[in-house]
Amino acid sequence: MSQFLTLAKDFYSSYLERLQQTSEEDFDGLMQRAAKVVDEGNTVFLSSQVQGDLKELKYIMIDEYQDFSLLFHNLVTAIRKQNPEALFFCVGDDWQAINSFAGADLYYYKNFAKIFKPSHTLPITTNYRSGSQIVEIGNKLMANRGIPAQPSTQTQGKIQLVNIAKFQMTPIEEQEHGYDLTAAIIRLTGQLIQDGKQVTLLSKKNLLQGVDGKIKKLDLFRKYILKKLNLVGDLEHLVDISTTHKYKGKERQAVIILDAYNYPSVHPESIFFRIFGDDENKLLEDERRLFYVALTRAKEELYIVIDNFKMSPFVVGLTSKIQLQELDWKSYPVFTNETRFVTVKVSNQKGRESNGTYNIRELLKADGFKWNGTSKSWNKVESAQKLLANGSRLQYLSERNWSSKSNRIEVNLCNEQEEILALYLANNGNWTCDFDNFNQLESDKCDYSDIPF
Repeated sequence: MSQFLTLAKDFYSSYLERLQQTSEEDFDGLMQRAAKVVDEGNTVFLSSQVQGDLKELKYIMIDEYQDFSLLFHNLVTAIRKQNPEALFFCVGDDWQAINSFAGADLYYYKNFAKIFKPSHTLPITTNYRSGSQIVEIGNKLMANRGIPAQPSTQTQGKIQLVNIAKFQMTPIEEQEHGYDLTAAIIRLTGQLIQDGKQVTLLSKKNLLQGVDGKIKKLDLFRKYILKKLNLVGDLEHLVDISTTHKYKGKERQAVIILDAYNYPSVHPESIFFRIFGDDENKLLEDERRLFYVALTRAKEELYIVIDNFKMSPFVVGLTSKIQLQELDWKSYPVFTNETRFVTVKVSNQKGRESNGTYNIRELLKADGFKWNGTSKSWNKVESAQKLLANGSRLQYLSERNWSSKSNRIEVNLCNEQEEILALYLANNGNWTCDFDNFNQLESDKCDYSDIPF
């Protein structure tokens, strides 16, 4: 630790020297200089929009008082020295104190009555934002840490756990998106938009896990979602994305917490913050308050993305106190307004014992088909355009290298919602059509410009 302190001192000294050499100033420096200037009696302020004198102010309001720091305290102390008659009105919520990394210290919130004498405190416990269930989950997370909030509405709101471990991509989703989280969020967000909700996606970090590396940054992930949901122009505002830190004080009809498993996550290097008085318990409480902020941004509907393989202790604690339902993916089909892709599913005929697919498995592999243990079929994704013309489905099947060797085989052609559009049967290499609804597709309305293969 002594070596760390020596290095920290050298680095900080070099940093201050660099600021002086370049005639620059950071925020801490501005705050320190402001406090010094006011303390010395220079209280007149002037800008393009307002001018005045700190000595003449009667009332001063401090918002987000839970984020007060030593730098702000020194500035306020200097103002009070020059203007002892000024009355201060401070508003804050210690459950939302999430800026300790920037120097915020709850000491000033907890000792408000000592710092401002005489003073009066008034608790405001009514939540005017969220439905009662959302208020309750926040209270449960922060149990025994203050006065519970009370909802202002009788509306319950909706909370659901989104278990990625139980989500299964369709073959089309797997080929188009590649990652569970991406496909799941597109489905969930698309359904919420259809239900008339405005949606915010919240992440603890600026980079997402479990998505393609090209869209890990939050802004790129949002652009991808907008593109896949075809939300352009004035519709783009329906989906927002942010880190939890940046979204404090904001709200949305529906909020999806993308990475609940990241709460808490204490950085291994946090051991060095012990020089500032931090310990593991303090850091965990910081994480708890950040998760509280994430939970309470939702007005009507809250979706918490979890993963059975890396569960958050906070979520585990909540599920032991209140009953939280898991989202049923059957109610959230693949979101699309058109049929762009078709999954060709090759399996044994139902109700007839057969080794049909086993006998042609190598030929199916060579033709690009992949085995799916859930559906017990060999699957391949094709563009819908390839199969739209009259007679094209039968022609497609007859041209396969495994076609003439197929016996007691059935082929289901499914759209992006996994609805069966057509069923063909093969016996001793001869193909027959059980049913075919492809003629119901409106091929002229399909957009094939974004086919990923």
